[in-house]
Amino acid sequence: MILDGGGSGGSLTNMVPDFNPSTFRELLAIAIVRHDLPFQFVEYEGIKRCFTYLNHEVNLVKRNTIKSDIKNMFGIEKLKIKDLLSCTPGRICLTSNCWTSITTDGYLSLTAHFIDSYWITELKKVFSITLDNASSNNVMADLLKTEIDLLSEELDDDVIKVRESVKYYKGSQLRKKMFKDSVTCVELQLSKGLKQDVPTRWNSTYMMLESFVYYKKTFIHLQKTDFNYSHCPTSEEWGKIERIFKFLKVFYEVTCAFSGSKYPTTNLYFANVLMVRVLLHKQKDSHDRFMKNMATRMYENFEKHWAEFSTVMAIAVVLDPRYKFHMVEWGYEKVYGDGYNSEYDFDKFSTKVTSQPVKSKIECYLEEKHMPRVNNFNILDYWRTHDIRYRTIARMARDILVVPISTVASESAFNTCGRVLDAYRSSLAPSIVEAIICLRDWVFGEEKMESQLKEICGAIMMEKMDDEQENHTGNGSGVGESESQVA
Repeated sequence: MILDGGGSGGSLTNMVPDFNPSTFRELLAIAIVRHDLPFQFVEYEGIKRCFTYLNHEVNLVKRNTIKSDIKNMFGIEKLKIKDLLSCTPGRICLTSNCWTSITTDGYLSLTAHFIDSYWITELKKVFSITLDNASSNNVMADLLKTEIDLLSEELDDDVIKVRESVKYYKGSQLRKKMFKDSVTCVELQLSKGLKQDVPTRWNSTYMMLESFVYYKKTFIHLQKTDFNYSHCPTSEEWGKIERIFKFLKVFYEVTCAFSGSKYPTTNLYFANVLMVRVLLHKQKDSHDRFMKNMATRMYENFEKHWAEFSTVMAIAVVLDPRYKFHMVEWGYEKVYGDGYNSEYDFDKFSTKVTSQPVKSKIECYLEEKHMPRVNNFNILDYWRTHDIRYRTIARMARDILVVPISTVASESAFNTCGRVLDAYRSSLAPSIVEAIICLRDWVFGEEKMESQLKEICGAIMMEKMDDEQENHTGNGSGVGESESQVA
């Protein structure tokens, strides 16, 4: 089959010069699955003429034939997934999500998370189930979003002024030129880009604030040179915007860390939740009334969900060689001791822990020197190289690190479902829905996720001020930059 030779990306490396009817039909099936084409595509008169022109001996197929081909392809790939899961050396973690189509038919998707024998994280859609009149499942909603919603209520008055300033200088070529000249005058980098936010996406609001704070000197300069510009913040408002930006930055970074799908996230939970908790506790005692009121409201909501740390997540951070048990001890001292008001950081705490005689593998692991705390640390690669030395602990790591702390991977599947079950295809049989969704995930999973990241980021907030760059990239400029920040 073409899928066997093409790899996960679906590239066709086994092409032969002679026309093969079976290969032609398989290519058609792959194209329909990959590009969301309707089954009627194969019956379009223009398409049939193109096929006949390329090869007059081509055997044109009907929609039911291509539908049957997709079902057969799904059956073959399903057996491969079954064999893959049966050979998994560790546990398999499942996440589920419910979604309702236009016709009120419900669908339940099950995604399997596991670490294979090469210590690589894998995500595979297992199957989808059709439910009767099921509503969307909100039980597993992201709790961080609740925190941000509370934060957004407080930000409206200040963000509006920032948003209007950005809109003003992105609204015409003349004002763009004025902005560029001012950036050059105050000796800042134009490549940073002035970003417009999408009000319904709080991460884009953070990016807008980030660019706005960076160009602070530019806007102050424009206030003096552009008499039509009336949205420049006052000195007091600038201080408030900068404090909000620093506060929001923590939530942005934590959300990005939790939303990863290509690396383990379990080991990131303890340290990041602890960081948010310490920040909120510190700010609710702040002398700044605005920050105090905002942090107090968020802290009350935070305590409802995260008053106690998860034992499994604490074990996961112990299995991270950058932190080990020292992070748990330090964290609990911060939360339940006198650590809130102390500047006693983790690095100082970890160096003061004295070594003890070791008698077991776990004690030996805990006594080893911590690995450098770098952002691009690959924890699976660490346990792959230490599998022989710490066999039992490595097996624990494989089982625990596979647990996802975010449903982003499952929810992305239903973004795909939204494209398949549109108003024109809502009558598709459940078996066809399952075949299309699972096949696209199994064969084009990584490519699909990259395209969805572009949609999530939104091209509007990444637009550049540079006219040359805008002309080169069109309306969707800066998408590559947005990927690097979200991934």
